[in-house]
Amino acid sequence: MINELIKKAQGEIGYKEGTNNNTKYGKAYGLNYNPWCMMFVWWCADQVGIGSSIIPKTASCPIACKWFKEKGQIIKNSEVKKGDIVFFTWDNSNNADHVGIVEKVEGNIFTTIEGNKNDAVGRRQVSKTNSVIYAIARPKYKEDSKTETKKDRIKSLQKALNEDFKSDLDYTGEIGPKTTKAIMAHYLRYYTEGNFAKWTQTQLIRQGYSVGPCGIDGGYGRDTEATVYKYQKAKKLTVDGCVGIEVVKSLVK
Repeated sequence: MINELIKKAQGEIGYKEGTNNNTKYGKAYGLNYNPWCMMFVWWCADQVGIGSSIIPKTASCPIACKWFKEKGQIIKNSEVKKGDIVFFTWDNSNNADHVGIVEKVEGNIFTTIEGNKNDAVGRRQVSKTNSVIYAIARPKYKEDSKTETKKDRIKSLQKALNEDFKSDLDYTGEIGPKTTKAIMAHYLRYYTEGNFAKWTQTQLIRQGYSVGPCGIDGGYGRDTEATVYKYQKAKKLTVDGCVGIEVVKSLVK
């Protein structure tokens, strides 16, 4: 999960705002034309399926910082590591003015990826002892997806099929005849909605693909369909924009 968040943020480096804080992050959040550093952090999290119970949906740095503090998730500067959320203060006003995601830590220096840094998404290098650090939060991420096994992914698929279609599948972690039959009976196509669609979006993102500005929303719309076309071409699968057994077997690897 942390690696996916960092990868998403890295992919946004160089993005520049339009006139008067006009950004895709503000549009996705529903509060465009406003300072967007915290909206960028929320957007990156939302894109990779990190919910608001882990990183709050707010456009306010002070509110976000308070949220983490109330949950006991503020850490010492010396303990900073990849995936932490750093709040900055520019005038020692005892308030959080800006925010970034920690990309890496090297000795006493850590690197952040920030939205609204000189009107763009960019990196910053900071010493752990720098007075501009207001607070560092450590979200309670779920296990990083790299520790997830193929069986885990299949079990989550079986659960999604049961929830959507009452497929009565056992959570075996294997794609046997019964799971195959359920997938083929309910293969995804344009404008399908539900947990199977959400599962597919999650697996596409895990493999480094974007599913559009709405992120993992459980809706198999144009953006997700376009990504499936792209995925099928890259993996040399049948290119039809639908998710059946062939695509599923590729996604769970």
